[in-house]
Amino acid sequence: MKKSIFGKVFTTAVFVAMAALMFSGCEQSTGGSGGTGTVTVSILFDEESGTDEPQNLLGILWTVHPDVSGPAFVRFTATFEATSGGAAHAPVDLSVGEPASVTLTAGTYTVTVTGYTGTEGSYVAAAIGSAEGIVVTGGTNTEASILMAPNAEVAGKGSFSYSITAPAGATGTLTIQQDGQPVGNSVTLTGGNDPVTGTIDLDAGVYLVFVYLTKDGGYTAGLVEALHIYNGMESTLTEEYEGEDFIEPQTVTSHSLTSFFAAPVTDAAPATSFGSASDQYTGTIQWKAGGINFTDTAFAAGTVYTAVVTLQANPNFTLTGVAVNSFIHENATSQTNSANDGVVTLVFPATEGAGTGTQSIVIGFNYGEITVTGAGATIYK
Repeated sequence: MKKSIFGKVFTTAVFVAMAALMFSGCEQSTGGSGGTGTVTVSILFDEESGTDEPQNLLGILWTVHPDVSGPAFVRFTATFEATSGGAAHAPVDLSVGEPASVTLTAGTYTVTVTGYTGTEGSYVAAAIGSAEGIVVTGGTNTEASILMAPNAEVAGKGSFSYSITAPAGATGTLTIQQDGQPVGNSVTLTGGNDPVTGTIDLDAGVYLVFVYLTKDGGYTAGLVEALHIYNGMESTLTEEYEGEDFIEPQTVTSHSLTSFFAAPVTDAAPATSFGSASDQYTGTIQWKAGGINFTDTAFAAGTVYTAVVTLQANPNFTLTGVAVNSFIHENATSQTNSANDGVVTLVFPATEGAGTGTQSIVIGFNYGEITVTGAGATIYK
């Protein structure tokens, strides 16, 4: 029987599988905040980390990523940027299983680790991760974790290969999303003796992959997983479902959306989706201002915004049975949804600030007077 990720929070390492890079500052003889400190940088894979629950970038989700136990990454480097005090230091090469000790001048650093593919002379910085605020002082131990992810600054493609096996009578789909939007066409899944297989080329980046299967009049099985695509590398998902994996879906009971996305704040960036905050559903968000779709990158001042949230139930959950107006956001002034439906309309209070208002200009020819009315208006004579 397959493990289900629904109804329980699971975590898995996000690479350098997602590997955690632990930094320990050894005790110094200098003491206080001066002198130097030694930072030990290590690359740890899942099986070496000593825990079944290392941190995951997407919280509840397992992560599909390339096989990092082989020669996928040929080189790792760590750089140390002094952000307060401290001093510059040359990059340091890292090797899996061989920690590197680096002596740094006391101060605060941002440590960045890069994973390279390719060959010497033509390396590609395919993965990157960083930790800010690494404080190096005498007589202290410093620890930090760096979670690696596809390097968005390097253009390129990787591939996603899948193999999904389901019992006879089962049907479903495999879909991929990025930032709440579908990527490519859905793959039709049918049960039987042979798996449904295929390979999809994708731009390097972070995605969500959904497998949704139904059988026997509505019983469901499936998964939602984070999908990491690295330049020039293959990420593989292999799943085998049996009859006992199919269960009667539960009606969604998580009705509060407050923790999944923030209310509008002047100059803040609007959230457009949430894929990992709930184990029961994912959601996309369309913002509106004055009844018109809002697509700017930051909220304006003095504006009332409406969020139209579209929820998609995860496998083993259903929106059938959801009551009218049951979804809420504690910062919204009104919230509505129909029964058995996952489209939620939330109206939020006006953002702080006066806004620009409507301006009018009146010209008096006798005195040459120009009057400008509106927020923050100035009268000139």
